[in-house]
Amino acid sequence: MKPCTRCSSYAINFHLHGREWDSTDTDLCDVCYWRKRAEAALTPPEGYVLVPVEPTDAMLEAVPTSSHLRLREEVKRIALGEWRKMVAARPEVP
Repeated sequence: MKPCTRCSSYAINFHLHGREWDSTDTDLCDVCYWRKRAEAALTPPEGYVLVPVEPTDAMLEAVPTSSHLRLREEVKRIALGEWRKMVAARPEVP
């Protein structure tokens, strides 16, 4: 048995015996195999970025507004509504 190429452990490769088998990962222990799969699932495709469902205060502060406090709060409220519409209309990740 060879050691895992990521962590050097000699853990048994149980993932090789199920339907999740991937012939490119025969050199990984189970922990590293599933960690690699989780990392891939959480990495957005090229051209995509992860954004929060609700904008942060810093994001709302970045919206150009007036120096007038009441108008600034109205612009932020509108920006929040527009943000929600954009997130709702997002495309499916390929």
